[in-house]
Amino acid sequence: MAAISQGRRVLTDRLHVHILCVLLGIPHWLFNSLDGKVFALHEAWTAGNGFTTLLDDPADLSDVALRLPVETPR
Repeated sequence: MAAISQGRRVLTDRLHVHILCVLLGIPHWLFNSLDGKVFALHEAWTAGNGFTTLLDDPADLSDVALRLPVETPR
């Protein structure tokens, strides 16, 4: 959990990482699992959280990367 809580954004296809991000209020992009359970849980329980962006296709990552703000190192 320490690694997740240090991130500003998270990209995952893991159910438990999604749940932790929701609980910690961390914006994240979510891919579905092969069995569909990640999107099913999102639809049933966490759809209104405002922190999750669903991604259906890995090709969508290039669009996501282009929309990220450029951050200067500290």
